Amino acid sequence: MQGNDTSAHQQQGQPSAVAKTPHAAAATAAVLSRPQRGHRVKAAESIMQTLRADIASGVLSPGTRLPTERELAAHFGVSQPTVREAVRGLEAVGLVESRHGSGVYVNASRQDFVSHSLETLLQMQQAHILDVFDVRRALGMHSVRRACEAITVADIDAMESALRQATEATDPHAIADSLLDFQITFSAAAGNALLTAMESVLIRILLQIQNMAYADKDDAWQREYAAELVEHRHDVLRALRAGDHQAVEHAWARYFDAQYERFRRDPVLSHVTLDDRQAIEAVRDIAISLGPRLSS
Repeated sequence: MQGNDTSAHQQQGQPSAVAKTPHAAAATAAVLSRPQRGHRVKAAESIMQTLRADIASGVLSPGTRLPTERELAAHFGVSQPTVREAVRGLEAVGLVESRHGSGVYVNASRQDFVSHSLETLLQMQQAHILDVFDVRRALGMHSVRRACEAITVADIDAMESALRQATEATDPHAIADSLLDFQITFSAAAGNALLTAMESVLIRILLQIQNMAYADKDDAWQREYAAELVEHRHDVLRALRAGDHQAVEHAWARYFDAQYERFRRDPVLSHVTLDDRQAIEAVRDIAISLGPRLSS
């Protein structure tokens, strides 16, 4: 690291505009922050924290192209390799994406960042799959109490359409996508974007694990497996159509209980621990090795 890199965390905590160049991004004109004085961290980490704060606060909005490495290096008073290290850190956590020949952009989807962060947390905690489901169920029941007051006929129609698509689909990924839509459409009606993002990640993990575990099963088996809980989903829709909030809550509770029992009783799924990506990918191998013991 060059000697002037340390100035990145010795500057005053005052905003400063990055100088424009003919090739500057739209974000160049934005007032970027500077690292606060007294931060005892390496320059790249300090820059990463500062840019992350600017992204979170909207100074760098979704879809914005970051200034070039040269511009950022001049702004922060560091070398370009130091800036490159900081940007790679942001890319690793899903806050920005690099587009070949175009530059680095703030990720338009905050879902990627939430997903990466939550998956990392689950892996670090070596979370058991039933623990994952416990959290998903708790968040889901909170959504129920909020969404019942705000859900629209259009939302219910979208849920019904997603359920119909899940019933008619044969590809396991298409089935999973439709079941995700069914659940997330309801969660989104609660009007809490963070809640919906967290639920979406947890549901995706649960669906992904099931798909990976039984990827070798034929289409007929996949349809039958997806249909096991279909009556619970229809109960949810009927209660929503009737506008009976208590019935909606009871229907979702029964649905979650049935899902939990599916995982708890399954000889493959009940043993999954999310301590690393290999554990998730190994689920399918576990399923194959168990062979005839798996119930259809």
